[in-house]
Amino acid sequence: MMYRTGLVPRRVAWLGLIGGPLLIATGTAIMFSGNHPSSTLRGLQGIATVPEFLWELFLGLYCTFKGFRPSSPILRADAREERTPMPASAPA
Repeated sequence: MMYRTGLVPRRVAWLGLIGGPLLIATGTAIMFSGNHPSSTLRGLQGIATVPEFLWELFLGLYCTFKGFRPSSPILRADAREERTPMPASAPA
């Protein structure tokens, strides 16, 4: 959502797009590795956590201090005017 709407810089949105699947893949590998997962898998999961950690840290700090980008297409005033309003539904 952040990548498509442009609310945050696109390069940073890629951290979340890459970090999430990495965590899912390493977590699934650890889950199916048996009762004693190897230390290699645990180390790999630690490394795979870095992009997701940076994404979460950046998003919190960016939104706290700068807010969403006003130049994003979803927040521009002319883009809001182009949208057609939904027709009101008739009372039943």
